[in-house]
Amino acid sequence: MDKYSSPLKLSSNTLSYSMHKSTRSEAGIMDGGKQLISRLSLNSFLANSIKPKPKLCMGNPFEEISLLPTAKDLKESFIFKEASKTVKATTKKFDLKSSIPKKETLLPRCRWEDVKIPATPNEVLKKFQDILPKWEQEEILNYNEIFYIGKNFKPKDPEFDDPNGDYKILIKDHIAFRYEIIALIGKGSFGQVLEVYDHKEKNNIALKVIKNKKKFSQQAKIEIEILEAVKSFDQGKVSNIIEIQEDFIFRNHICIAFELYSLNLYELLKRNSFKGLSFGFIKKIALQLFQSLKTLEECQIIHCDLKPENILLMNMTRPNVRLIDLGSSCYISQRLYTYIQSRFYRAPEIILGIPYTMAIDIWSLGCVLTELYTGIPIFPGENEADMLYCMMEILGIPPENMINISTRKHLYFDNYGEPKIKLNSRGRKRIPGTRSLRSILKGAEDEFFQIIEGCLKWNPAERIKPDDALKLNWLIDSQLENRKRVIRHKKISLEDVTRHVPNLQKFIAHRAQLSEN
Repeated sequence: MDKYSSPLKLSSNTLSYSMHKSTRSEAGIMDGGKQLISRLSLNSFLANSIKPKPKLCMGNPFEEISLLPTAKDLKESFIFKEASKTVKATTKKFDLKSSIPKKETLLPRCRWEDVKIPATPNEVLKKFQDILPKWEQEEILNYNEIFYIGKNFKPKDPEFDDPNGDYKILIKDHIAFRYEIIALIGKGSFGQVLEVYDHKEKNNIALKVIKNKKKFSQQAKIEIEILEAVKSFDQGKVSNIIEIQEDFIFRNHICIAFELYSLNLYELLKRNSFKGLSFGFIKKIALQLFQSLKTLEECQIIHCDLKPENILLMNMTRPNVRLIDLGSSCYISQRLYTYIQSRFYRAPEIILGIPYTMAIDIWSLGCVLTELYTGIPIFPGENEADMLYCMMEILGIPPENMINISTRKHLYFDNYGEPKIKLNSRGRKRIPGTRSLRSILKGAEDEFFQIIEGCLKWNPAERIKPDDALKLNWLIDSQLENRKRVIRHKKISLEDVTRHVPNLQKFIAHRAQLSEN
């Protein structure tokens, strides 16, 4: 007899039955009443007679391992598990205090709203060192005054630019530890325009953030130089050109601060379902833009990108505007680029490759004023060739001397000076001289038509000058209306009010009597 075998002899059926059922943890529940009682009896019997199982040994495993279940095995099979409970979700937040020993106390975290600004970098690091990553702790030491540090997640690794060179915008983050990023309000080839809150001056402004690329940085420096020149020249504040407030470099991006204005004229047309605006509104806009171009002409500056998107309303209550985005501007003696202006407002000399002057801004202004009247662009070309065909459809073929000096005439004209008319993507063929400017400006006032006609001349030298336009009666009337409005506001007095409102005089006397008592 094997020394590990039991003296008790069990039948093969009983043994197989016990081994099979001992592997199931909840057998007692499944079997029923009678089987449960019999198993309990067998369990009490085996507890006194069966030896514990031996450990695994070397050699034949089946010779050294007992196949009989032990008392422990059978006891474990009858452990009743507690039924799972469903706990309702609550909105109660996890309390960190419960996990902290009573002896330990947390110091109250300082809030930025409680900090007296401007703060010094050392004061900020002392109170917010756990919030600022290491690289930003080093960066903050380069600033003398701290007005804001941001309220968002701080990345461990400083990756400021996207693959295009644009600054990565994080809402509620800071710029130069002073400006709080509110929203992205514009984007272009130059970079981005942000609405930010100035924690120093306590107001919202527009911040132009230039791409971190050499080409755009060089152009931004020229833009700042031009903006400063216009600001210095326009002491009387009559140019209606946006004024630079400040410029600085932040994380290798040139930033330019401006006053924040309302929506642009394109958005205004869009809100009006592209139906055009009233003559009274257009007249005031034309007056202000001719004043802008007059200032630029006196400064010898070409704007190079005059379009509805670059004309902002100061507010929604009055038609006062500001000409913005001098990022493409240049001095007449320092023309850097030949491919300029947005397509719908591009002058013909740019398309034909002819040296340009300040007259290209006059052409663009004529296109803008026409669009304000009709609601749609006057020259909606799909490309430069189609743009030129749109112009010829209304204005006829350009003068021969203009075609001869063109460096790109082979693209649009044959050897005889005849245009190479082609179908556009919609299958339309534009024939020169088949439309008239008068038909497009149907119902327009004669003075307005004369201004548009003077702007849209093939020959740049024949286009109307800003100073000449401001002498036209149509715009002089608008200037007189503005002056009358200012004089009326200045001359109004208490006598004028009481004369028209007799009861107001009694009310003032009554208030005076009460104050004496």
